Amino acid sequence: AAVQRILQAIRTQEVICVYGDFDADGGTSTALLVHALQAAGGQVGPYIPNRVDEGYGLNMDAIDHIAHKASLMITVDCGIRAVSEVAYAQAQGLDVIITDHHSVGPVLPPALAVVNPCRVDCPSRFERLAGVGVAYRLAQALLRAVAQQPWSTASADVLVALEVELLDLVAIGTVADMMPLQQENRSLVQRGLTQLNQTRRPGLELLMQKAGVNKGSADAAAISFRIAPRINAAGRMAHAKLAYDLLRTQDVTDAYAYTERLEAL
Repeated sequence: AAVQRILQAIRTQEVICVYGDFDADGGTSTALLVHALQAAGGQVGPYIPNRVDEGYGLNMDAIDHIAHKASLMITVDCGIRAVSEVAYAQAQGLDVIITDHHSVGPVLPPALAVVNPCRVDCPSRFERLAGVGVAYRLAQALLRAVAQQPWSTASADVLVALEVELLDLVAIGTVADMMPLQQENRSLVQRGLTQLNQTRRPGLELLMQKAGVNKGSADAAAISFRIAPRINAAGRMAHAKLAYDLLRTQDVTDAYAYTERLEAL
């Protein structure tokens, strides 16, 4: 259901908002899904709440702001208990898709789709995906669906390659959120470390240099104690959009500036 609604939004060029969280899992989730949606041809932008002023998860003021610009909102790493907020968003004309990995409450939000491996009716046999792992599975499903659409102008080869390229973000978010490196997570992080060690993201490459992580030797410990704390510093000490910008930029000059600001924080 989530994929079908996103396909409709891409085909009709609706504006999509990816609503994230301010920690490393939420930041990598936001960067990953925005990247995938843009590659698929979507008109998309991120929204990450301010830790101090807005707190965790959906809030009414943010929904009002988003509803003036977008018609579809997709949450990452949040939203599973935002029942009243999702109902409010729908009343403002926003369609909502929830992707989350936190525990499910007694009532699901009234969204178009709620993607969460903790749902009792989820066919997945593994509940311990990070938020970025759930976002990645949605991105995979979307990229494969877009490649089959006759109206799509996206290159099928590019979409297939992107599935692999996004795994560096999955590794960072999964390790940073202290998810168990077992079963599905172990596979995702193992492949993600391979991508991280050959990353083409200038922000990540510079951040690793600043953190004393040699490209080619990054492991889970390097994420835990060197990379993730710097990414988390943005949301804790300033605004998480800084970390998002570092993960998404392709400009080396901007990447250098973002890295220096994160290091200072």
